[in-house]
Amino acid sequence: MLAPTLLGCELTVTTAGGSVSVRLTEVEAYGGQGEDPGAHSFNGRTARNSSLFGPPRHTYVYLNYGINLSTGHTYPRVAEGAV
Repeated sequence: MLAPTLLGCELTVTTAGGSVSVRLTEVEAYGGQGEDPGAHSFNGRTARNSSLFGPPRHTYVYLNYGINLSTGHTYPRVAEGAV
């Protein structure tokens, strides 16, 4: 399982404006299309979730409950799913 191995990992993004890093303190894993009703990919591809259907190593950012920005990260061998 991938999700538990990510706990405590640090993600860093570097742009021309500088770098920002975050440490993962909580992770969840979801199955892909038609597998897990909690997955944003469950009902198929839309403009909003299209990054979940693309190549691995992409990040899907969304507003969770209108309060927090959350991210989903796609990985190899996890078709239409996210962690």
